[in-house]
Amino acid sequence: MSGRLKLIDIVTVLLNNKPVAGQGGTYASATIDRNTNELILKVVNTSDKQLQSEFVVYGVKRL
Repeated sequence: MSGRLKLIDIVTVLLNNKPVAGQGGTYASATIDRNTNELILKVVNTSDKQLQSEFVVYGVKRL
């Protein structure tokens, strides 16, 4: 294991103002890596239907 401390913050991901937890086969998680200042967003579609999505990120000065 490297000597570098990994600092992350967990970010809530919402779909229709509710935490994403399998609605329509959609799962998501997000974190902010404080070492690199990166937002890491992971989204999975487990359904057999194609989905179109739009993401809005609040509370950041720039991406």
